[in-house]
Amino acid sequence: MPVKWILHWQPNLGTTVSTQTLTEVCQCVESIHGSKDGRWKATLTYYKPMLRGQPGKYYFIIRSHRIILEAESSIQIIMEKIQSYKSRVSLNYEVEYLPISSLEKSKRILEDFVDISQEIITKKSLPGHFIPIEPNFGEYGLSDRYNSQHTAIQYAAAMAHLIASGRN
Repeated sequence: MPVKWILHWQPNLGTTVSTQTLTEVCQCVESIHGSKDGRWKATLTYYKPMLRGQPGKYYFIIRSHRIILEAESSIQIIMEKIQSYKSRVSLNYEVEYLPISSLEKSKRILEDFVDISQEIITKKSLPGHFIPIEPNFGEYGLSDRYNSQHTAIQYAAAMAHLIASGRN
């Protein structure tokens, strides 16, 4: 099995992740022949329609459950203050090395790839960088030879990182 690394987008301290930033980061990944696999999913949408008769009307839309909830106008102030819905936005992407199955041999290639990615992101002046998710596979009794269990551990680490960032 080829080695697969998961890279997580880490915004700079004090910045929030916007749709525009995520779009530009995705364009950077695509510029080095990265591809989007599947659909981007938005689980919660915060929406204020422009209605003449009801200018203070807000909605939450949970697409996966086909639910729409009306919210009071004070929800805008609450959401802006806590910013929690923005801090849970996450962007991860996978880098796969087809001819290599050794984690140790792939680390130098990964470091070079992260450097190239960072150069592209720096040129676009984007507020953040990609960091590899590198759990200690030895703690799970896994060898240097990559297999699907390594991928599962990386995704578990990515989810733990996402949950922790949502609490901050």
